[in-house]
Amino acid sequence: MSKTYAKVFATWLLCFSLIFITTGISHARLSSSPAGKSVGFSFQADNSIYFAREYGAELKKIFSGGNNLTIRSHKIAASGLHIAIEARNSDRKLVYDRADEVRFGEDLLIINIDGELLHKFETDKLVDYSWAPEGDRFIYVTGVHKRADDQSDFTSGEVLNIFDLKKGEQQTVVADSNEVFVNVSWTLFDGNIYLWKRVFKKYRAYDGVFKYDFNSDKLNPTTFKSVDLSPDGKYYFIDSYPGSIGAELYLASSGKKVELITPEKMKQSWIDYPDMMFDSSLKLLDWIIVGNKSFAIICNQGIDGALNRLKISGFWKLDCDTGRSIELPAPNGISPTHQLPAGLKDGKLVWAAPDAKGVYRTAIIDQ
Repeated sequence: MSKTYAKVFATWLLCFSLIFITTGISHARLSSSPAGKSVGFSFQADNSIYFAREYGAELKKIFSGGNNLTIRSHKIAASGLHIAIEARNSDRKLVYDRADEVRFGEDLLIINIDGELLHKFETDKLVDYSWAPEGDRFIYVTGVHKRADDQSDFTSGEVLNIFDLKKGEQQTVVADSNEVFVNVSWTLFDGNIYLWKRVFKKYRAYDGVFKYDFNSDKLNPTTFKSVDLSPDGKYYFIDSYPGSIGAELYLASSGKKVELITPEKMKQSWIDYPDMMFDSSLKLLDWIIVGNKSFAIICNQGIDGALNRLKISGFWKLDCDTGRSIELPAPNGISPTHQLPAGLKDGKLVWAAPDAKGVYRTAIIDQ
């Protein structure tokens, strides 16, 4: 077996496992505004969302999914006033193709930080969502379930929805019959919406990132390969996903790839392909801008057993200029696959830690 083939095969096996492992934390992002400026701290536990506006304060339960909603992810608006929640609704069973093939509807909920439900959007399938930089509008991609979803490399939809909280108005962009939308982001550096679109032509498909034009309602092509752009617009990050060869980082201006350097702690004798294990499990959590330098907060997902054996937290601060990553500390026993930090403060991870009475409070763990 050649080295290249072995790497591709091993990557496929790892990515195949990630399909099942990471479903509970899809669309994961930390509870901070772009550039790592904290707007509050939150975490999910027991199908509930806990929130604190200030560091050091008690994290209080503000929303519970109850018996019918399974919370999958949430994102705090950059204003710090609202939270968008992705939840699976067991009361809405959707049957496709055959009577025994059942999917559940997915809800997008908008609450304030007191837990009051302000808006509810019932969808067949919620693909991705993102807040506007000001926090008064948000976008989400929706689709319908079909049998082909089980064989797809990633989830996709057909409708981009743009909702204005103040006006209560929504507009939509519908994909052409030979197109699907994969994910979306409302960026800070230029205030525009970027959408990853896949176009199907005869015998093959083409991927591209498009910028939404508010005046014409058209999607214009860009040279970017990801919608996850840094707040200063200098870089974009591509998560590892099923079918890819691993995470990637690029300069936005030139499209030049920044090589990700595997940390030395990952290179132990019992690991045959440390580079593959590292970059094929990386997900972006947030960005930090320090002066004129960009840093990405990333984590490994789906390799908890290896991380435990290596005594590595699995959370990293990536220097986008050099491609080198510094390990960030996490509480003992934390799984990057199943539990994320509550936010960021001064470039450090903030965790939800129970005190002697079992009350959750924010805490930073030093190196």
